[in-house]
Amino acid sequence: MKYTIKAFSEKIGLTPDTLRLYEKYGVVEPKKDENNGYRYYDDFDVRELLSCRRYRSLDFPLDQAAKLSLGIEKSDYQTTLQNQVEHITSELKRLEQVQKHLQKLNRIIGSSQIYKLSDFNLPNIPFEPEKVTQGALYRMIQTDENLLIDEVEDIAFWMSQLPEVSYSFKLSSDDPSHFDWGIAITEEMLNLYPHKSITSFDVIPASDTLKMYALSNQTNFDFNAIIKRFEIYTEQFGYVSRNLLWGRILGNYVEHNERFTLLEIYYQVNPTED
Repeated sequence: MKYTIKAFSEKIGLTPDTLRLYEKYGVVEPKKDENNGYRYYDDFDVRELLSCRRYRSLDFPLDQAAKLSLGIEKSDYQTTLQNQVEHITSELKRLEQVQKHLQKLNRIIGSSQIYKLSDFNLPNIPFEPEKVTQGALYRMIQTDENLLIDEVEDIAFWMSQLPEVSYSFKLSSDDPSHFDWGIAITEEMLNLYPHKSITSFDVIPASDTLKMYALSNQTNFDFNAIIKRFEIYTEQFGYVSRNLLWGRILGNYVEHNERFTLLEIYYQVNPTED
């Protein structure tokens, strides 16, 4: 039978615009009626469309799905299938990391061990940071305090590492009143994926740290209050403080009509290497 574009699109569950897109790639070729000028699709076009849509469901882009449905050489066909297997394997690896990020973030948000920075200046606030050994952190410095710097190298590389990178801050061990912000990635994550050499970066070496999660309802974070709280804790429990504080933004959410930024914060003590 012959079908107009409207009738055919209704039968196969595609919009006329989508049908025209498949036509553009040569998947279907409606025949023009010389008498009335209308173009008609036939029953065999359903077969071609189904074949192409099946390849689309296997995550091939439309142009490649069209070529596969129309037919290519056997050797090219096998190569294309193998390339897609490798692409999907890579995507599964990436999605597994994404899943871990989401699970960790959800677990942290549900934790009872999150401190409000606004409470840090109050006396007798319980404070029990976690002692952890933190691997090396690579950072691309983007600000001097809160002001963006002019020259930032390798920005395209760092952006390509999302979601492994995060927005981080560091306070100078020489001058705790001075801080900077920049993109950061752990050495472990950096080694998981192929990458070019990074020409410009700041490294925080692997070290023993005290870790905490904190909420702030301010744009400018009170780093002095954080440091003071860590100093009191290290003195009380006999840790050797290295006066190096860094951390990263994990996310934002609203609670009781108030917007909070969730921070993961590290304070260096007893480094693994001097």
